[in-house]
Amino acid sequence: MSKLQNISIQQFILPFSFFSITKKREVPAKFIRKSEVSMITIMIGILTGLMLLYKIPSLQSGQHSDGRKVLSNLSIIIPARNEEKNISRLLTSLEKEKQEIGEIMVVDDGSEDKTAEIAASLGARVIAAKELPPGWLGKSWACFTGAEQAKGEWLMFIDADTFFEQNGAAQCAAAFLKQRAEGMLSVHPFHSTRKPYESFSAFFHLVTFAATGAFHIMQGKGRSAGGFGQCMICTKKDYFVWGGHEAIKNKVVENMAFAEHVRKQGAPVYCASGKGAISMRMYPDGVMSLIRGFSKTFASGAKATKWHVLLAIIIWLTGCLSFFTEIGVLFSKWWFLYVLLYIAAMLQIWISVKEIGRFGLWTVCFFPVYALFFMVVFLASLWKTFVRKSASWKGRNIIVREDA
Repeated sequence: MSKLQNISIQQFILPFSFFSITKKREVPAKFIRKSEVSMITIMIGILTGLMLLYKIPSLQSGQHSDGRKVLSNLSIIIPARNEEKNISRLLTSLEKEKQEIGEIMVVDDGSEDKTAEIAASLGARVIAAKELPPGWLGKSWACFTGAEQAKGEWLMFIDADTFFEQNGAAQCAAAFLKQRAEGMLSVHPFHSTRKPYESFSAFFHLVTFAATGAFHIMQGKGRSAGGFGQCMICTKKDYFVWGGHEAIKNKVVENMAFAEHVRKQGAPVYCASGKGAISMRMYPDGVMSLIRGFSKTFASGAKATKWHVLLAIIIWLTGCLSFFTEIGVLFSKWWFLYVLLYIAAMLQIWISVKEIGRFGLWTVCFFPVYALFFMVVFLASLWKTFVRKSASWKGRNIIVREDA
C-alpha cells in the first residue's frame, strides 16, 4: 500500500476515532450519581407501597350462612340524592335477600328526579329528609335521619351507586358478626369497571386504601385510622352513643372523620374490600364525571389523613412517578435494574389492585400514566378545596370550611 493511501485512510478514520474517544470521555459522573439516587428512590417507593398495602382482606370468603341468621336485625339505610340511574340496580340486587332483611330504607335527600318514586315502587321504605339544617352536609344529614327512624339493631349505611353480589348482605352481616358486632365495619365496594376511562380510578382507590392506615404491615386488627364512606356497619346503640353523624356533620370527607371519631370513643374500626359481596360502578357518565367526583373530596381527604401515613403515600407515589422522570436511565448502564424495578412495581400494584376492582393488566403495565393522572386531578382538588374553597356535587354547592 502506498504512503499516499495510508495518509488518506488515516485522514478518513481520524474524525470517527476522535468522536468515539470523546463520547467515552463524556460519561457524565453527575448522570451516574443521579441514576443511582433515582434507583434508590424507586426502590424505597416500591418497599413503601408494599408496607402500606401489605394485606387487603375481602368479604369474598365470608360464611354467608352465619350472616343470614342475623339479617333480620339489619336496617339498610341508603342516602340518595338524584340517584334515579342507580337506585333500581341496588334495590334489585337485594331482591333475593329482601324477605330476610329487617328493613331497606331510602332517605331521599331532596332529589330533583324520580329517585323516591323508583325506590317506593321496588318496595323500599322511603323517607324524605327534612330541609338541610345549618352546619350540616347532605349525606351526613341523610344518614342521621335514617338512623333515627331505623327499626333494626344493626345499621348499614350504603351508597346508592353500589350493588350487592349474590348473598352480599349476608356476607356483610357475617363479617360484622365475626368481629362480635363491636365497633364499626367499613367496606370499600369492589369497583366493577366497564369502560376504559374507568381504569383511571385505580390510583384513587389505592391511595384511599392506603390512607385508612388499615392495611400496612405494622397495623393491628381494628386499628384503622380511617374508613370508607360507601358502606359502614355498626349497631344502632353504638351509633348514638358515639353521637352519630351529628358529631361530624360539617365534614366533607365524612368517612375519614367518622372513623376517627369512633376510634376516639375507644371503639375499633375494621376495614375490608367488598370483593365478593358489594360492588359499585363509579362515574359511568364519562371521564369528566370521574374528574369532578374525585376532585370534590380528595384534597380534604389528604388533610384528614394521619401525617405519617400521608408521608408514606407521598414516598410511594414519588417512586411510581420516578419511572416517568427518570426514563433516561434506560439508556445508561442501569437499564437492567430499571426494568427489574418496573416489573417489581407492577407486581406490587397488581397484588393490591386485584382486590379493589376489575382492572386489566394494561392498567398495571402502564401504571405511571395512571399515577400521573391521579396527581393532575389531585392538584385540581387542592385548588378547589384550598383556593376556591368550594365544590359542587349533585346540584349543591359545598363550601369547604377550615375545620371541615
